[in-house]
Amino acid sequence: SSPSSSPSSSLLQPNSFSNTLSWYSCGPTVYDVAHLGHGRAYVSLDILVRCLKMFGVNVWHVMGVTDIDDKIIIKAQQEGTSPQNIAEKYEESFFSSMKR
Repeated sequence: SSPSSSPSSSLLQPNSFSNTLSWYSCGPTVYDVAHLGHGRAYVSLDILVRCLKMFGVNVWHVMGVTDIDDKIIIKAQQEGTSPQNIAEKYEESFFSSMKR
């Protein structure tokens, strides 16, 4: 039996101190408008978190957003602006799209 198939490693375990399940997920690299792949990942995780909460699990979810990357730098050069402006613009666009 492999470690990944043992019952203790296959169950989600909330933190025993706070009784909260902490969950980190990778988010988008914000250099352009959101696409279907972003939406699928975001919605899938949102459904999972909502289901866990529905069954009484306290969930603390944090999603990272990559705001500096070669793609962001290239996009900034193409648009004649800073990488920070590109990241802020497309991060706002991403979350606006995911709210719909």
